[in-house]
Amino acid sequence: MIPDSLKQLLSHVDGHQRATWEGRDVALFNMAWGEMAISLQGAQVLHFQPTDDTGWLWVTPTPQALPGAIRGGIPLCWPWFADERYADESPERNGPFHGLARHAMWRLDAVDDHAEGIEVHLSPEERLHSQLTARVVIQANAQRLNVEIISENIGDAPIKTSGALHT
Repeated sequence: MIPDSLKQLLSHVDGHQRATWEGRDVALFNMAWGEMAISLQGAQVLHFQPTDDTGWLWVTPTPQALPGAIRGGIPLCWPWFADERYADESPERNGPFHGLARHAMWRLDAVDDHAEGIEVHLSPEERLHSQLTARVVIQANAQRLNVEIISENIGDAPIKTSGALHT
C-alpha cells in the first residue's frame, strides 16, 4: 500500500523527476508500464505498481524522522544484514544494524527508460567502506521488478560481507 502523500506526488509526474517526500529526496517514475518511487536515502524502492495492477510493496505512511530508516518497500541492507558485522579489523565493523547503505545518500548515475521498462543505476554519494564499493541496479517493467546490489572488494584482502534486499 502506498501512502496518500506519495501517491499524490506521483500523480503529478509524467516520466521521471526528483521530489521531496516526508523530508526525503525521492526519484519518481510514472511511465506507460507503471509507476515507481525510490528513496535516495538508502537506494530503497518505496513503491512499485505496474499499470492496471495494485501496488506490490507496503511502505509506512509516516517514516521515522531523518536520518531514521523508512519501514517498508525494499530496504538495502549492506554490507551486512542484521547484526552480522565484520570479523575483520575494518573501521566499519562497529557500524549500524543492517549495514551502512540504508542510511547513506545515493545518487542517480543513469536512467535508461523506454516504452517497455526502465533501468536505474545508483551509487552512494560518499564511500561507505574503506575496502568495498557498492552500486545498485533496478530494472522495472509491467511484469517484474528486479533490484540488484553489486559489491566490489577494492582492497588486497578478502572481506566477509552479507546483505539483504527484502520486503
